Amino acid sequence: MAAKHKREPGPNVRVKPGHKSSDTGGGGFFKVMINFGGAVVAGIIAMMLFSSVSGYDWLLNTMLKGNLETIEKYPNLTTQQRYEAKWGGEINYLFQIKNSTPDSAIIIFPPRKTLLDAGFKGIHELPHTTYFLYPRTVIYEDDKATYSQYTKATHLVSVNGWGLDRFSPAVANPQPFMVLPLQQ
Repeated sequence: MAAKHKREPGPNVRVKPGHKSSDTGGGGFFKVMINFGGAVVAGIIAMMLFSSVSGYDWLLNTMLKGNLETIEKYPNLTTQQRYEAKWGGEINYLFQIKNSTPDSAIIIFPPRKTLLDAGFKGIHELPHTTYFLYPRTVIYEDDKATYSQYTKATHLVSVNGWGLDRFSPAVANPQPFMVLPLQQ
């Protein structure tokens, strides 16, 4: 004779108050304490990282704090205007390059030393420049041997006359900073 089993309610049947189904177990307090303990351990690890790794301290106390102060100080600025307030006038050169070139552009930049000598503080750094100019490809003259795309460049950034010797006829009315299309 088969033993009688107590039937569990189906998925669409409401369980009567005081009745426990087999998939709910006790130990709710234990589960809460495990989660609380995990949160405490994660908090301690985060505090240790923030106090021992200088990059995290910089992230929290300099970058994040500075960004929030800028947003609070100038709530009605556009993103581009916030970049200008944070990065200074140099960011305007990157926006000029971005507005003067198509998304598919391959852009040759002067050697890093030329950019540093001209007073640029960030444009000579590839991650900084590519962040603002993406999806365009940025190639510094210093790196031309590294990138096969160099020969396919579509534009050239001229700073203080660098690169103007590549153009024939000569560029009319040269400026200290120019974004010029290259003839293919």
